[in-house]
Amino acid sequence: MRGGGMRGGMGSPGFGVSPEELRNRPFPRDTFKRVIKLYADYKWTLAIVGVLVLITSALGVITPLLIQRVIDVALPQQNMNLLLWLIGGMVAAAGISGVLNFAQSRLNAAVGFKVMEDMRHSVYNHLLKQPISFFTSTKTGDIQSRLANDVSSTQLVLTDTVVNILSSVSIVVAALIAMLILSWELTIVAVFTMPIFAYLSRIVGARRRRLTSQMQRTLADLTAKTGETLFVSGVLVAKTFGREAEQLREFQDTNTKLTDVSIRQYMTGRGFFIVVQAFFTMAPAFIWLVGGILIIDGSDRVTLGDIVAFSTIQARLLFPMANLLQRGVEISGSLALFERIFEYMDIKPTIVDPANPVRVDPATAKG
Repeated sequence: MRGGGMRGGMGSPGFGVSPEELRNRPFPRDTFKRVIKLYADYKWTLAIVGVLVLITSALGVITPLLIQRVIDVALPQQNMNLLLWLIGGMVAAAGISGVLNFAQSRLNAAVGFKVMEDMRHSVYNHLLKQPISFFTSTKTGDIQSRLANDVSSTQLVLTDTVVNILSSVSIVVAALIAMLILSWELTIVAVFTMPIFAYLSRIVGARRRRLTSQMQRTLADLTAKTGETLFVSGVLVAKTFGREAEQLREFQDTNTKLTDVSIRQYMTGRGFFIVVQAFFTMAPAFIWLVGGILIIDGSDRVTLGDIVAFSTIQARLLFPMANLLQRGVEISGSLALFERIFEYMDIKPTIVDPANPVRVDPATAKG
């Protein structure tokens, strides 16, 4: 197989251009919409998952509110009956949440892996329709890489990210509602930095997408070199002309390049998320500071139970928020994988079967 890029007007974006041009090419706006359409056949299953997520999120804020009632009502009034009911509610909420979490994880995994199966089938079926010229002008390793590596690399997004985002959004909304019920002053303190982190995560996500695209292209090059040089004909050529050392050097150059870009892709945003996690860990201290000042000043708008419940809910708010920021970066990077897959899906076959083919009886055929 020759190692050149696509030629002959296949009509696929990204072929026949240099790696630099491909890296700087504007990102297709419809890529995300095409990813969403992959779930069309599983919309009802996803709807069930969504309902489970909403119920679980609502149950998650019940416990802090029950804690508030324990501190402000049951204990001061020494009401044992109310205390037992509140504790029972906490236990029941935790148990039901566990069961629902397991169910939604099972359904989500089934949908994600089915979408991956559908993608592999679609890409393979589409490639079978391509002419011989496509395979003679495309690296075998690149074809294998897009069918195997790129599709497999989307597993995290397809099996985990969608429901994870839905769950995080539901938890954030439920937590914000509960926090506003408890104290609007403390709610402002808890969320005032969120827009800043959201903006920074968008910048980090754009860089990660570029590096992910570069990493997958380098991986495809490495796969191509392995397939061509370790194939029977490649080994014969290397041994006949004494090219083993040259091939090893070329392989190691690509291998080193893949390692370098993989490290850069992995580390992109790590420092940013360390700062985010550190801030979120310190956030309860600010709540106790503001709440403590209000109580010391004699305000009747905040009680000790409110502060305890608010701090508990805040933890449920901040970490899903951090998760949303991180998932946004991961999605931005993974869209580069889908872009590579869709590039192959967009190649137009030069020979297309007619919509109404003429049936020929083999018994009467001549020639």
